[in-house]
Amino acid sequence: MTPLPAEELMNLVRQLDAATGTAAQLAALSSLKMQCKRAGDVAALIAAGAIPTLVRLLGPEASLSAVQSAAASALLTLGVSAGSDPEDDPVAAAIVAAGAIPALVQLLGSPDPEAPASAAGALGFLALTPENAATITAAGAIPLLVRLLAAGSSAEAKHNAARTLVGLCLHSSNIVDITAAGAIPALVQLIGTVSTAIGALSTLCLDANNQVAIAAAGAVPRLVHLLGPGASTQAQECAAAILRSLAAHAEIAVTFAAAGAISPLVRLLGPGSSDGVKVSAAEALMSLMGADPETAATIAAAGAIPSLVQLLVPGTSDEVQRIGADALASLAAENAEVAGSIAAAGAVPLLVQLLGRGSSEEVQECAAEALSYLSEVPEITVTIAGAGATPLLVELLGPDASAEVQEYAAATLRSLAQNAEIAATIFAAGAIPPLVQLLGHESPAEVQEYAADALCSLAEVAEIATAIAATGAIPPLVQLLGTGSSEEVQQCAAAALSHLAVNAEIAATIATAGAIPVLVQLLGPGSSAEVQECAAGALQALGGRNTEIRAAIAAAAASAGRLQEMQEFGIGDEEEDEDEG
Repeated sequence: MTPLPAEELMNLVRQLDAATGTAAQLAALSSLKMQCKRAGDVAALIAAGAIPTLVRLLGPEASLSAVQSAAASALLTLGVSAGSDPEDDPVAAAIVAAGAIPALVQLLGSPDPEAPASAAGALGFLALTPENAATITAAGAIPLLVRLLAAGSSAEAKHNAARTLVGLCLHSSNIVDITAAGAIPALVQLIGTVSTAIGALSTLCLDANNQVAIAAAGAVPRLVHLLGPGASTQAQECAAAILRSLAAHAEIAVTFAAAGAISPLVRLLGPGSSDGVKVSAAEALMSLMGADPETAATIAAAGAIPSLVQLLVPGTSDEVQRIGADALASLAAENAEVAGSIAAAGAVPLLVQLLGRGSSEEVQECAAEALSYLSEVPEITVTIAGAGATPLLVELLGPDASAEVQEYAAATLRSLAQNAEIAATIFAAGAIPPLVQLLGHESPAEVQEYAADALCSLAEVAEIATAIAATGAIPPLVQLLGTGSSEEVQQCAAAALSHLAVNAEIAATIATAGAIPVLVQLLGPGSSAEVQECAAGALQALGGRNTEIRAAIAAAAASAGRLQEMQEFGIGDEEEDEDEG
């Protein structure tokens, strides 16, 4: 539409400014609002002084509250038609500068059925900047907005009040005041009937203190209902996001099954949902598994696995692939039956593909984590190796990968290496040097643990054991036996040394590196039973048929007061057997 000449727009503003009486003011407002809808007329209207005139009509000078309502509605239309970013909007700034906020807040309490709705609508537009939000709050808007959510207000008033609260919630300083005013129970009652209520709750739910209150107000069954057909994409995404946050609380998560949440969440993983809905639904299911690991079987039984596997296919977004791999990792963790179902659904080749350089680090991490759990099932290791995972996993051990990616890659290789044929391909792919590098003090404990464990599995092959020792693994493995390491790291390092020590030459190198006194010390009561057992195994392997090393072990045990532990673990019995022979 062609913009009106500036002179005509100025005449409209003059007519409104000069109008007296309700009928004249409403007629002038109607004409002006019509032009406010035309983006091309906005600048000329502002230049003509429309904003101060409209703000004046919000106050007591208006002949009737209907005029105040129409003036508030015109301000909202003017601001929206400008189409600017609310956080950098000269129109919004001009409206605020003219003193609109206190007048609009006062209108929230008007007995007129339309004025509060119009005022809340205008405030919702203005509330998106921190400065305006602070002014709106300081003017006392929050309790008035919450009151509009209650029964007796029009549907438009409830909608606009909730929308304004969404804007105010974006500024964390307001969340406590909004909650204290009783917004949560009122918003929960509006779920499914007022579209903006779910948006306000999703923002309030970001505060952990509010999550229990939202559940206590009866939100879970209402949110589950929104997951069904008929709800908008935005409503489903918000509902799933809120349920994800609520599921992090074990006492709330147990109510999800009774509310029938799992099946609709699984359904939202399918092709009919937007990416945002899929991500929120998958995250909600993951929260449920985090609260109760046994839920994994129920989720799998509801048909989640094929849909999650489909999220991994090429062409889906990075975020969708990440959440799909992450959810499959949660399902596969410590559940061999579910892991088998995931492999049977064709997940392995897709997960392996996501390890490649074309994926983001976050996707690589989640894919490697999922494979690490799947690889704990011996039958699946062959599938993983057959899909070409080995060289990709070895590459992910390098310095360019994050510690988390290195950890899961090493964990997967640890499991794969328990198959002798696969161990040979891991060795051929050049895994030994990066695994040895990861034993260093600069690596996190989890990375050290899985690197040592992978080397332990690989060391069962004699040829590979020689290569591990030649690559310089022994000094860092001995270092990891010390008190500065976790029990898990000590256990894996001792186990790796026990496998390496089967080779007499390597055993001598281990002894020379100072392993004996540290291993003897680990036999004591300060170590866990698992660490003691691995340390004893390493000492037995070191002793072997080398009388010099056996003597050093006996001397170290006597010095440390560990002769009783030596006897309990049968260390040194080999020497007695040989003497008897």
